[in-house]
Amino acid sequence: MFPMLKPVTYISNFLACLIAVVAFPNGFAQAQTCPPKATGSCFVPHQTPGCDDQACCVLVCGFNPLCCLNAWDSQCTAIAQDECEFPPPVECGKTTSGSCFVAHPTPGCADPICCNLVCAIDSYCCTVEWDNQCTIIAQFNCQPPPPVECGSTSAGSCYVVHPTPACNNLACCESVYILLFRRLGCYLCFFCVLYLRIKLHTCLYFSINSRE
Repeated sequence: MFPMLKPVTYISNFLACLIAVVAFPNGFAQAQTCPPKATGSCFVPHQTPGCDDQACCVLVCGFNPLCCLNAWDSQCTAIAQDECEFPPPVECGKTTSGSCFVAHPTPGCADPICCNLVCAIDSYCCTVEWDNQCTIIAQFNCQPPPPVECGSTSAGSCYVVHPTPACNNLACCESVYILLFRRLGCYLCFFCVLYLRIKLHTCLYFSINSRE
């Protein structure tokens, strides 16, 4: 059964087949052979040809030979999602899995309750990678971690961008909060709740205490 792809995909696949036949003496036999020691998930685009599942790799390259010749792009992953079996889900709750609220290239996240809840909605999050879609599901369905306080040793550097709120220098952190809330007021409160996941009362506390 052919995957349900857009017409433009079929056209590009047909052109890829012509290129493979013209460019390679062995034709499809060479184009459909996965590169030795190919890496990267078959379900995630990457810049190198082939993927880490040999059977799926050969199957996908049968539809689009460029997946084994050039790069494993979004067209290759679309075919893989239609034609190949997803890997078994990972165990939720491993401390090394990463935050449920921050995207990372590996499946699963560190909070077992949130992880299982998200993966029940979208199994991709526990079989392929914890992408932005998984973090959005987590934000709407899970209890976010408590906000990191200014000066906490677990907060990131004040001089390096990081995905969590606050920073590890107390004086600098509080100065930045006061400056931002004085200028942006409740707009920043809204921003905090949606993106930095700081509770609203925390925002209001800093906003009120920053008034002159």
